[in-house]
Amino acid sequence: MSSHEQEKLLSYNGEVLIFQLSQGDLAEERTAKTSKLHARRMTFNRSTRAFIQKSTGIFSMHGEHSSFEMICCSCAADFRTGINLPCVLIRKNKKKSVFKYFLLLLHSSNEFEQRINFTLDYEMKDDIRILNGPSVLWRHSRTSFYISSQNDTIVSAPVKFSSIKWAGEIENLGTVLFGVGEPHSTKRESSQRSSKSDYAVWGTEFYAYSIENQKILSGAYFLPHAYGSVVTCIHICATKVVNTMLRISLLALTQKNQLIWFQDGVPKNLCQLPFQDPCALQVMASDSGDLLCIVSFRSSDVCAIWKKSFQVSSKWQKVKSALVDDFIGAGTEQLLLVFKDTFNTNCLTSFKLTDLGNVNYSNDAFDPMENDLFEDSVQENYSLTVQALERRLQIGLASIQELQKHLLLKERVLSKSCKALVGLVQGKEYVPPCEEEGILVSLCGDKKQLPHSLNEKLSNISHDSEHIIEKMWCRVLDDHLIVGVEIKNSFISWGENSGQCGESCTVPCGRLSLNIEDISNGKYSVTLPEKNKPLKEPVEDLFALLAVFHKFCFQITSPDCTLSSVKTWLVEHMECETIKEFPDSFLCKSLGALNGTFFNWKQKTPFEGILIVYCRNQTALLQCLHNLTQVLPINCVIKQLKSGSKEFLTNQLALFLEKEIVTLKNSFSSAVSEVESNLAQRCEIIKKNNSSRMPKASSLGTEEAVQWIREELQQEREQITWGMNLTLSNAIYREMTLKVAEIQLKSDLAAQKLNNY
Repeated sequence: MSSHEQEKLLSYNGEVLIFQLSQGDLAEERTAKTSKLHARRMTFNRSTRAFIQKSTGIFSMHGEHSSFEMICCSCAADFRTGINLPCVLIRKNKKKSVFKYFLLLLHSSNEFEQRINFTLDYEMKDDIRILNGPSVLWRHSRTSFYISSQNDTIVSAPVKFSSIKWAGEIENLGTVLFGVGEPHSTKRESSQRSSKSDYAVWGTEFYAYSIENQKILSGAYFLPHAYGSVVTCIHICATKVVNTMLRISLLALTQKNQLIWFQDGVPKNLCQLPFQDPCALQVMASDSGDLLCIVSFRSSDVCAIWKKSFQVSSKWQKVKSALVDDFIGAGTEQLLLVFKDTFNTNCLTSFKLTDLGNVNYSNDAFDPMENDLFEDSVQENYSLTVQALERRLQIGLASIQELQKHLLLKERVLSKSCKALVGLVQGKEYVPPCEEEGILVSLCGDKKQLPHSLNEKLSNISHDSEHIIEKMWCRVLDDHLIVGVEIKNSFISWGENSGQCGESCTVPCGRLSLNIEDISNGKYSVTLPEKNKPLKEPVEDLFALLAVFHKFCFQITSPDCTLSSVKTWLVEHMECETIKEFPDSFLCKSLGALNGTFFNWKQKTPFEGILIVYCRNQTALLQCLHNLTQVLPINCVIKQLKSGSKEFLTNQLALFLEKEIVTLKNSFSSAVSEVESNLAQRCEIIKKNNSSRMPKASSLGTEEAVQWIREELQQEREQITWGMNLTLSNAIYREMTLKVAEIQLKSDLAAQKLNNY
């Protein structure tokens, strides 16, 4: 790469994007020059163990007496579609005090789109980031600025950050800036007697600012303020809100060359890094379920740390770029290290692709020396694997021993049961020993007949039903009467326990009296809620609605845009409110025929979801669908699911296949039993025939007798072999074929429904 070219690497959906900005030369007849931004998509080929070029794109930039520069590149979500796209921030230097910036988006067709364009009278240098929207964030003179493609207006945060440690999105808070600022107490009064070390620790404090909500949050959710002077970079692993409190798990790099794991603002673990001056942190999900922390240093060094053990696993030197993505399409992430190669200026000629496990690719032409820590970790993992295998072997042997004991017990029970059955046929009474009585009773008893103790309990319960009923309620909705019964937990736990009750039982719940006067006064009517007012009896009223309303299930898919507009439609257009007792559910509180309509929205992926609608009639359903189509993207597909959800059909198919296997197994067992019985009978007949034909020993000599026995044994062996080629009777074959055909028909129908889903 020549001196007038710039180059940056970015990982995107398993591909490596190489952005190269070449400054154009002066034309012959004019002073304007053309600069070009080249984009190359590179994919890894396992067979050749190298990266090959998939496609290219180009963007031309014209400017008179101007120079262009790539500031940064990153992946950000486009608010129009919700899809992540590669973004490149370009700066155009025209005059000494005028700097023009514009943000480019690279689409899948390799076409560039200019989204943001703004001009500054100073040069951006500090904390420059590309966020979702896409939007651009930077800091200048302790003030943080933000511009989004949605409004193209530069806004500033009221918090004076001396440095920004992290910027991104948090659920229910939107885009959040997290950085270090001066505490309020230090601003109000400063003590000259305080030492520099005290001011370094206590003179800084963490703050978080939500741009959309315009709200300042305490940094105590993230980190203790004492770390404000030493933390250089953080990576937020997980966030959630528990009882209106923000819970955050994050990793932080410090100036003391340490990696620290914080949970809710409390340090949990620490690792001393092998190099100086860490500057970047990435997290990679490994195939073993553990996380790998990838730390980059300003000295072009990189190290990997396991999150569970918090020990350095491996380290590399002379690294130009470290990227994390699924480059080989294995379903898990890998680490791509692009090394500095002084002999070849082209990218991806010197690289290493690894997951610190089974995946390990490197360029044969140049493979820099890797630290022995990786080999040590491999040996350690090998020993741990051997221990795990030994443990599994011990468990397997123990399971085999238990199975052998179980088989011996079954043989004993079957033997005693056969004796008892034979005695019963012969009219004899078989009295089993005491230790076998319980086993025989449990196996030979009637499955449909409940034990005496259970019958007694049910009879007692039927006589005193008030002791099991916690609450009984009723609702009248249109022409329907809905009755609900709440049973005590003690009875439910007892009933859910052939060890006590494997059959369903009917229990009387009591009497319910209604009169027309109470119904006319609206005593049992469902109280449909008003807007911004809670339900009077939320559980009972909602159960009544769900019992009476018609249920419709729809699958919504969007190939180009995310389905974030569905929740917006429910809350804003349909005037729905969430229900605490039912997660992912919404209740329509708008006036008119749609009042009380119940929605359940489950978004499986950003591009697919299931919408369940409970409404009064099909007219209300058509109104809902009409309103929904007004806000959904044009290419959305709405499909009604009449056979149930995909998970239900999958479970149904699995159940039918299991029944098919069991039916085949039982049928073959019956067939084998018949064959064995016939074979045993034929062997007995052969033995009787041979014994009747055997001459007396006195009539033959010793050698003749031995020879005669050998011939008879050979003949008997041939007869037994011939006798093993038995066939099934027509009755058993018909019965087996009919059973298998019936269950196969059900499994085929389930598979057809699932295929048409």
